Amino acid sequence: MHLAPWRAQRGSPHFRRGSLTTMKRIIGIVIGVFYALLSGLAFTTSTLNWSVGNSDLGLWWAVIGTLLGIAGVGALLGTWFHTRPVED
Repeated sequence: MHLAPWRAQRGSPHFRRGSLTTMKRIIGIVIGVFYALLSGLAFTTSTLNWSVGNSDLGLWWAVIGTLLGIAGVGALLGTWFHTRPVED
């Protein structure tokens, strides 16, 4: 009987803690990079709006880019903190 690693009990031969932690780390990093890309796009849009003379749109796209940047840093730091190896 094959058990999925997230359903296996600790101590069973099917329990693979390392692969699950690695997958969590990869997903967290991908989410952080995705937020960074969105933040970069928002800052690019902000710069374009400032250069055309739309200072109100430039300001709000900069605010959106800042919030996305904070979310990306939070995702990366959260991933790092919550996927560190711990000893039982």
